[in-house]
Amino acid sequence: MKQSQAAEWIEQYHQGKWNFDRANLSELRLSGADFSGARFREVVARAVNWSSAYLSGVNLRRADLREADLRGTYLRRADLREADLRGADLRGASLNGADLCGADLRWTWVDGVDWRQARVDARTQGAIDWLQQGAIVLGSHLKAAASNLSQADLRGWNLAQAQLQEAYLDRADLRGTDLSHAQLQGASFHGALMDEATCWPQDFDPIGAGLWLIAPQSNLATADLSHFDLSEVDLSRANLRRANLIRTDLSRAALIDADLSRADLTQAILFASNLTRAVLHDAQLEQADFRRATLPNGERWNGQGTVALYGVPRPWHSVPERSPLVPR
Repeated sequence: MKQSQAAEWIEQYHQGKWNFDRANLSELRLSGADFSGARFREVVARAVNWSSAYLSGVNLRRADLREADLRGTYLRRADLREADLRGADLRGASLNGADLCGADLRWTWVDGVDWRQARVDARTQGAIDWLQQGAIVLGSHLKAAASNLSQADLRGWNLAQAQLQEAYLDRADLRGTDLSHAQLQGASFHGALMDEATCWPQDFDPIGAGLWLIAPQSNLATADLSHFDLSEVDLSRANLRRANLIRTDLSRAALIDADLSRADLTQAILFASNLTRAVLHDAQLEQADFRRATLPNGERWNGQGTVALYGVPRPWHSVPERSPLVPR
């Protein structure tokens, strides 16, 4: 029974499913499986066998991985924030660049683990000398010159006195981050996110540095926002023409009057989002999740029937399969 269930998970992933939030994977044998880039937030995976699996970039935030077999597992850039890894076997695993802030690593087997550039904070538990292992210990006086913090989720962090000269913060999420007195000379911010609460040094030009402002009426045309967590953001009246929103989490986001013409929303999560009067002309909507979303014509999508897509003069055959949005 367990083995057939494991095969079913693997097959679903190969068929394009990537969101496995809150699933129960306990004691499943998934050794050697490839789930790179998938979401497993808050899964229960006690004693799961994921040895030698390819889990690059997976989201395992708040996952229960107690006593999991993760020997030799490739977890590069995995999101393990607040994950429970007590008693897990991580011997020989690669956690290069993984986010372990708030994770519990007590009683884990850690011989031969690659911790380089992994991010930890004061809440991370475990008898590991993080600095000696090459990890990055986040805090207001962070010393991370020339470090790789690309794609790091640093929302709300106080990094006011951080030393980030020549650091890589490409596609990092800096919304609400305090960098007011940080040393940023030569740092790279290409494609990173900020909002109106992000604090910068007085002489720093974030837009000129390549950051995207996440706020109402922002110009985000052609922005690569793929895979970001933009849940509950207000992007009303924003220009998102041709934006890359593949697998972006826009659940409960306000997209009222937003221009999403020719945006790529493939496999995006728009659960309970508000798309009232949004323009989706020639947008790519394959496998997008519109459950409980308010659609452009003001109707709530309930998973039944079809509704009108606002301002889309295109033929019937161009409408993505399984999308609730069809031309007028």
